Amino acid sequence: MPTQIGKRMILWVITLVIIPLGTVSLITYYQTRQTLIEQIYTTLNVTADSLKKHLDLFIENKTTRTKEVATYRFLRDTLREINRQSGKAELIDELNHYLTKEKVPMDPDIHDILIFNKHGKMVSSSHGLSKGIKVKPEYFLEGRNGLTFESFENIDGEGLFSFSAPITDVKSGEFLGVATVRFKASAINSILADEVKNIWGAHIDISDPSEKGRIFIVDRNKMWSK
Repeated sequence: MPTQIGKRMILWVITLVIIPLGTVSLITYYQTRQTLIEQIYTTLNVTADSLKKHLDLFIENKTTRTKEVATYRFLRDTLREINRQSGKAELIDELNHYLTKEKVPMDPDIHDILIFNKHGKMVSSSHGLSKGIKVKPEYFLEGRNGLTFESFENIDGEGLFSFSAPITDVKSGEFLGVATVRFKASAINSILADEVKNIWGAHIDISDPSEKGRIFIVDRNKMWSK
């Protein structure tokens, strides 16, 4: 049985050593935890800003590409003749060849280019006018009114997004048709993947996700890890 002196010593040890150490450890834990949350929050903010800038530049580039396609003189002149001659086969073949050889290679992210006449009929495609080609009516209906964006769609297992723009005669302003450029969504995935790497940093090994904890940020004051 502990003596009275022994009990007092234990009490003093608890009071002067264990409780202060526990308090300091607890305070240090919460301070470290809050610092970690702030660092993650800051990193995510910086990453979000960087990602937005990358995506804005990327989308701007694709809108420029679409405008370039819609304003090429050869395309306008050929489409004008196709409209006049009810889709003459020789002109269509010539336009298909032009799109495939001249326009698609100018951007590695282009999946295909579709051309519609002034009545909304698809008269040319860089992939050929096969019966199985899938075409949204929005390409023409919205594209004839100005540059328009169609969000993600899946074609033959490949994710795509598209821009459509009206094709008009330079002199008269006559509406000739619509050009739709469909881009590979994998290009956006690459941008996202690069930003994720920036979040983790090169010094962190995430090759085996099963061995890593997951951290979910609800807001700057809450964190739940699992």
